[in-house]
Amino acid sequence: MKANLSDKRVVLLLAMVCCFLWGSATPAIKIGYQVFRIDGGDTQSIILFAGIRFLTAGLLVVLFQSLLQKRFLRPQREALPSIFALSMAQTVVQYLFFYVGLAHTSGVHGTIISGTGGFFSILMASLLFHYEKLTPAKVLGCVAGFGGILVMNLSGMAGESLFQVSLLGEGFVLFSQMSYALSGILVKRFSSRFDVVMLSGWQFVLGGIIMILVGLLTGGQIQP
Repeated sequence: MKANLSDKRVVLLLAMVCCFLWGSATPAIKIGYQVFRIDGGDTQSIILFAGIRFLTAGLLVVLFQSLLQKRFLRPQREALPSIFALSMAQTVVQYLFFYVGLAHTSGVHGTIISGTGGFFSILMASLLFHYEKLTPAKVLGCVAGFGGILVMNLSGMAGESLFQVSLLGEGFVLFSQMSYALSGILVKRFSSRFDVVMLSGWQFVLGGIIMILVGLLTGGQIQP
């Protein structure tokens, strides 16, 4: 039985489920750090851990979709460039910048900047790829949304200056959100030619392998 995506109530329910799952990722990751004894400042081990997570997630997506289709979810040869581009934007570049940035910035700054991903998505879709029209209402929504994120986090500043920023810290987190926004555009473009589940599963597999190699080559370790 397929969900009726023309029903706004169904779309709202699915969006809430997705938000719950996204929200559960952070505490799940922190539990993983505790289980594998990964220090918050050990960027190399964090990247290795993230690579293992993404590789596992990709393999599970491929496995479950293969079982549903009763055939192996094999990526088409012509889809390989799209899978590579998506893995770089959505997994490798985004999370390399994100984890390195978080290691060099405060939690408050990181949270504020992380909330800009949705706004970058709107601006890129409207100004660069022309998928949507940038209306005054959308501009007002972006300004109001970012203002809300800023206000919610100002109470945690504790004497810290909002305008003290660095390239390796806030700059890298900002780059990660730009990469995240770009990945959303790429998904929309590539999904018109290829199965989106196949793209997602295999880009996680490829991105996870690349991050594992980066983590291992830079000295990352996972302790059982």
